Amino acid sequence: MSTITSPEDSRDIRILLYFELPDEIFDSKAIVDFALLNCRAQIKDTIAGQINVFPVTTDWKNQSQISWNEPWEKSGGDYSEEYMMSNYTLKSEWGIKEFAINVTEIVQDWQKGRMDNSGVIIKLSKDDLDNCMSKYVFDQGDVTLKILYSYEYK
Repeated sequence: MSTITSPEDSRDIRILLYFELPDEIFDSKAIVDFALLNCRAQIKDTIAGQINVFPVTTDWKNQSQISWNEPWEKSGGDYSEEYMMSNYTLKSEWGIKEFAINVTEIVQDWQKGRMDNSGVIIKLSKDDLDNCMSKYVFDQGDVTLKILYSYEYK
């Protein structure tokens, strides 16, 4: 796990997460039925407080230095916005809360080789950054990726 912060806007914090996938899901008969990213976070001082989760498209896990600009082609991290359905409203006045985001399609694409597993990036929505004085708090403790899979029998 790594955290990068924009040098222009300290509210723009992005969390990079990488999970080693179990070998069993790469069995030719394995089917990923469901994948859930579980974290704890809070967004304060905002109307909506939405975060987005995207698959990262540049390998970063073995880099000696990770920042807003390195090792990325695009500042703030390289990720695919094709997965816009992976968002979660996280406004909380009562402190950090647990949340779960369905990342099934991302894990299925990793499993099927349509995309390399370079992890995911969690970021505040553009609307919250543009329109509010959002404060984002991410608990780096209990972060898990739960994958449910079955086998196709013929």
